[in-house]
Amino acid sequence: MERRKFIEKGVIATACTFAGASVSNAAEGKKGCTIKVLKCTVHHDLSQQLRNTYGGPCPVFKEDQEFVVTSQYQMPKGFCQWAWADIRPYIQAVWHGRDDAVVTCCTDGFRPVIFQLYRS
Repeated sequence: MERRKFIEKGVIATACTFAGASVSNAAEGKKGCTIKVLKCTVHHDLSQQLRNTYGGPCPVFKEDQEFVVTSQYQMPKGFCQWAWADIRPYIQAVWHGRDDAVVTCCTDGFRPVIFQLYRS
């Protein structure tokens, strides 16, 4: 198969896969993803040892706070851009049809925030 045809078929297959997941979400009345803040943690020992400070929890999030993602490409208002970059692959999975809830966290080693993602 020539290269151009191969790439063309791959693009069509990918588009069909994503279209199927979007149609599936719409048919079930689920149009996006909800992010719930489960826990804001802080590692005082590491902060003291490595930064010589007594750090507090992340100032951006509060426990039980929820964000509704209406576009898989656009960060919700008031959301941390670093946390968004960390959890975006999981948002994509939930957006495109993963039925069970996902628990993930940002990669801040001193004060990680734990999130639950689920279809909404």
